[in-house]
Amino acid sequence: MSECMKKLPGVAVELIDKLLAELESGISEQQDDEEEQPDVVLQTHIMGVLSNLIFALDGSSDKIPNFIDRLQNLILVCNNFAQQLRERLYSDLENSLFFFNEYVDVPVISEEQYDALEAFKKFSQEATMEVVNSGKTDKLNSLQEKRHELDVNIDSMSENLRRMATLALHGTSGYGLYHALSKNCSEGRLINCFQFLTELLNNEHRGIRMISVEALSTLTSIQLEDETLKDNFIKKIHSVVQQISKRVKEENSSLYRKKADMIMLLAQLSIHVEDRLVRLGIIRMLISMWRDPDSEVRSTSIKMVQLMSENNIQEVAECFAANDDSETNLEKDDAKILVPNIMRHIATLINNVEFGEKEELFDLMKYTLNDHFSVSK
Repeated sequence: MSECMKKLPGVAVELIDKLLAELESGISEQQDDEEEQPDVVLQTHIMGVLSNLIFALDGSSDKIPNFIDRLQNLILVCNNFAQQLRERLYSDLENSLFFFNEYVDVPVISEEQYDALEAFKKFSQEATMEVVNSGKTDKLNSLQEKRHELDVNIDSMSENLRRMATLALHGTSGYGLYHALSKNCSEGRLINCFQFLTELLNNEHRGIRMISVEALSTLTSIQLEDETLKDNFIKKIHSVVQQISKRVKEENSSLYRKKADMIMLLAQLSIHVEDRLVRLGIIRMLISMWRDPDSEVRSTSIKMVQLMSENNIQEVAECFAANDDSETNLEKDDAKILVPNIMRHIATLINNVEFGEKEELFDLMKYTLNDHFSVSK
């Protein structure tokens, strides 16, 4: 396909432009008219074809940067629209709970919610009394109609939210893969892509965050295999690692499951970080999350220590060999950092009957110790 497109770049450009315009128009129409929603399967297929066509045309047209910018904007629009739908859906679900079930013992946390609940109770009582006193069902029918409208609205928004999330997922995958495999992408555009994908870690959708982590890992691994110097790109990686590390430390309790995706990225990027102080800091952070309230965060943090070991991050073996938490003098500015004794932390958690991730700890211990002793021999 790439050879065909190189022979007919004009036709290829026209086709890509047409597909992008179709997706842009479809998403715009969804925002204006939620009842007439394009087929998500068709839109997803178009997104996949579009990504393949852009990659095949890479290096054969000066229109590629413009197409990539439009694809990036398309992903952004999908995510923004999805967030708007998510907020409206939360609000309507909350209303459905307060308005339509007076017997549920729900927490009222604001004056607005209290007033809404009281208004519903009053209207419901009036509808019941109307039936008892006059046999009329006007108010009761109105109440049932309102329930039905809200149910239909919630179903419609839920489906639309699924569409936007699906398109964003496929778009992000293609966007990241293009930058990972492209041999004609400038360092500046690589940095822009890296920043854009990093910002997606704030997305509420777990799938979006996970595909972003995968894209970032693939991007750095493939692009840094090239012998071409990318000093600014490497600096960007270091900067993002430090920013995310700082954020996880400062916002630990409010990030919830987002932490799992952030530490997954930190572990995968650690292979590109030469600063020993930063790598040890990542290991300490991962170990601290072995006791996180969220089982997904605990499991991920254990697996990420093993991943760092598999990537031959020497500091992991050093932490296994440590006799106790101790300060290690580093040559850089006489800095000091605690080198954690991983075996002591593992032993403590394995002996805790309530700790549920013992299997992951055993896997980490077996892999790292076997690898360490095989290297020593």
